[in-house]
Parts: sequence; C-alpha cells; structure tokens
Amino acid sequence: MKGTPVLVTNSLDVNRGGMTKAALLRANWLAEHYDQVYILTVTYQQRYHQIIKELRNNNELDPRVKVVNMFEDLKPKKKFKLFHKSSNKHDKGLLKIKDKEKSEPTYRYYRNGVYVKYERYDNQNSLNFIDHMNESRHRVSREEFNAYGNLVRERHMDLNSNKPRLDRYFDDIGKAYLTIWVNPVTQEGQRTVLMNGRTKEFKTPGGLKKNWLKRKVKQIKNPILILDNKKHFQKALKIDNCKRIFVIHNSHLRKPYTNINKVKNVYHDLFVNLNEQDQVVFLTEKQKNDAEQIYGENNNFHVIPHPVNHSNINYLDRKVEHNPHTLVTVARLQPEKRIDEAIRAFRKVVDEIPDAKFLIYGKGKLEDDLKTLINELDLDENVSLCGYTNKPLEEYQKAACSILTSNFEGFGLVVLESLSVGTPVVSYNIKYGPDDIIRDQVDGMVVEQGDKDALAQGVIELMTNSSKRELFSENAKEVHDRFSEEKYINGWTNLIDSFDDFRDNE
Repeated sequence: MKGTPVLVTNSLDVNRGGMTKAALLRANWLAEHYDQVYILTVTYQQRYHQIIKELRNNNELDPRVKVVNMFEDLKPKKKFKLFHKSSNKHDKGLLKIKDKEKSEPTYRYYRNGVYVKYERYDNQNSLNFIDHMNESRHRVSREEFNAYGNLVRERHMDLNSNKPRLDRYFDDIGKAYLTIWVNPVTQEGQRTVLMNGRTKEFKTPGGLKKNWLKRKVKQIKNPILILDNKKHFQKALKIDNCKRIFVIHNSHLRKPYTNINKVKNVYHDLFVNLNEQDQVVFLTEKQKNDAEQIYGENNNFHVIPHPVNHSNINYLDRKVEHNPHTLVTVARLQPEKRIDEAIRAFRKVVDEIPDAKFLIYGKGKLEDDLKTLINELDLDENVSLCGYTNKPLEEYQKAACSILTSNFEGFGLVVLESLSVGTPVVSYNIKYGPDDIIRDQVDGMVVEQGDKDALAQGVIELMTNSSKRELFSENAKEVHDRFSEEKYINGWTNLIDSFDDFRDNE
C-alpha cells in the first residue's frame, strides 16, 4: 500500500518565496502519482480561503491536493459566505472622512470631535480591518475580516507600544475559539488557550501546533510527512506512527556559512536524532557531502535538486528580445541577500556603461536603506527597486543577465529560473547552489564571494560582448535536461515508495 504524502509548511500564498513555490510544485507533481496528497499549513492568514481559491483558479494548486490550515480546521463552526453585519451598527451620527493618501478605500470616523475608528477596504471594496481608538487617540484593538466579511481575529493592543498583546480568533458565527497572549515587545506568542469544545491550554502557540499536527496525522492513512521548514523539525521528530522526510532548503552552517564544522543547532539535533525510517533530502551534492564529513556517510541522506518547471520552456518559444544593458535580480530585500553589494558592484558597471539599468524585484526591511545607498552612489537613474513580481521569468528574459550575491543559499532557485529562460547568471560562489547549477564560463560566471570587481566585470562582459552572451544563453537552456521534471519526480517517488512498512503491506 502506498504512503500518503503530507507536506507541512507555514503557509501558502499567491505572492510567495522559493520554499513555498517548491512545496506547491512538489505537491502538484505528487498528485499525479498518489491517491491523496495533503498540505498542512500552520500560520494564520486573514484571507486564507481567497488565497487557496486564487491558487486553484490560476492552476498553481492541483484540485487533487487537499489543503488544511490549522486555524481554519480548529474552528468549531464553519459557514462560508456569511457576511459580518455588525461593523456599521454604531456608525450612526459619526463623521466619516476618506483618507486620500491611501490607494485602498480608507476612512476615519469621528464622534463629537473625537477620533473613534479607522476602516480600510481592499480594492474590491471588501472590508479588511477596523481599528478602534480611545479618547486619547490610542489604538485599543483591531478587527480583521476575511473575504466573506466574517470577523476572523481581534487584536487587543498594548497602549505603550501600540503592538498586540492579546489575539482572539473567531469562527464563522462570531464565537471566539482561540486566545493567544502576545509579548508586546518581541511579538512572540505566549500562553495559548483553545476553546473549541473542550478548553485546553498550551504554554506557547508551538505547543498547539504540535498537538494539532499529531491529531491530523493520526487521521491520515500511511502518512509520510514532508517538512520544508526547519522550525517544524523538532515538532515532527516527536510525532509517532508516521514516516518523515526532512528537506534542507537552506545552509545548515552558522555564520560565516563556510566552515563545515559550525553546524546550526536545529540541524545538528536533526542529524543526530534520525531513526531508520527518517530521510533527509538535500538540494545539492556538495551540501550532502559537507554534512557527511561531520556526521558520517548515511543511507538516509539523499539529493533531489529542484527541477525546471516544464512550462518554462514556453518562454523560450516566445523569443523575446532582451535589453543588452539591463541587469536583473529577484530577491528579498534582507541582509543575507547582500543587495547592497550588488548595487555597489553595479556602480562600477555604470562607470563603463552609462545607460546600464539594474532592476531589483523584491520587498523587505532594507528597502529604505537601499534607496539611500542608490542615492548616495548617484544611481537614481540606473537602479530601480521594482517591488514584488509574480512574473520573474518575464523579467529575466528581458535582461542581459541576472545576479546573485547572497551570503548563503540552499540551492538558488532564482539561478535555475534565470537559466531556464536563457538568461546567464553572474553569482558569488557560496554554499550552496550556484556552482552546482551554473557552469562557469559556459552559461554564466561564478566569482569569489565579496569580489565586487569580478562581479562587475562579469556583468560588463555579458553586456558588451554580444556573441559571448548569445553563446551563454544557448548553453543555459540545457538546464531543462540537467534539472528535468522527470529526474525530480523519479527521485521523489523512489524515495517515498522506499519506506519498508508501507511497501510490505501491498
């Protein structure tokens, strides 16, 4: 009897990162080979049903994949399309003023000169949230609504920090079923009280998640847990009556991410606590080899790289003309991505090619810092922070090359995507991924990390040497064979079907 793949991840979203994208693709492919595939998510999402609906409508989530979210599953009462009717019951006599600075419909309300509440709607005119104020203009609470107009969460605020200190979650008839205390400084969840029939208390939300996962796994026949997020590893090791596959999406090394003896605690605990039926999937041979140098050769260690999505080949048929002086990167604007180094290197590119453009797609906490750096380097006309894109392949295809400057990666899915549409990549040589995917001086360039001169020179060469760029572009397309869907699917199905207990029951 075949096992049932059960993917455990934080959340799914329309605008998503590499780990979520990989989980969706894997679930869709596994749905072709197994009778049932589950995705279990454990993060609260205000518009959860809207997200799942959009993913299915966009053919990004196979209808055969069953998605279960913890917060939705714990609700005692579920009645979809029940519209919340009480949001305006106290509005009589209030002065309503539209906030013209916001792109979404947003309103402030006053009662006899006192600011009492703030409402924001989405661009489909669906109520998003309501902030309630006291007489001193402090925010007292925020009510959040789902796409059906139901109140789903109320956040009670700390008057000093203006941050949540207690959250209440509601089912679809407006009854609170879950309360989580929140540290107003760190915003970490604390005491957690579940009230969906029988009251149960947990020290942290993590205890609730572990309890829920245990119960859901018991309800699934022959479950094989596939865990992508390291935060779930410890919880999963304590779940009985299931098989487990742990996928290492990131470097298992501590800073500076180069010394193979400096292993992060969460990965060390995983590697030393595996049992015979647990399996670990690395995305590159080099990372697996580094782990085995410390922990010894292990038959439970496997390598299954990310594949090129077969649909990417459609982009090659479009024959889009690229801009020979455009560089692109797709990355979160976070310190570990070192976008500042990419910008500093690009200053050297502009010195050689004054009309060169660098388009940066992504969002993150460093956006303001990067804007300041762009201004300081006098690159306002050359570098653009373009925000998130859900069409990265189109942006790659329009560029001469792409660039990767991360401190570390687990694989570098962005490198694979860029090559798959014929766009060469210039990358730092980091652990792990770039030199597993890029063939130096064949379809891209791999330079020593931190060497901004070499980085800039690689970009300049691809922007100015059209014949070399064209050769690299043609070579890059071979990535469709090197990292094919067929190899990926065979790797996963062989691994899942290798579990002895399930195979013996056939």
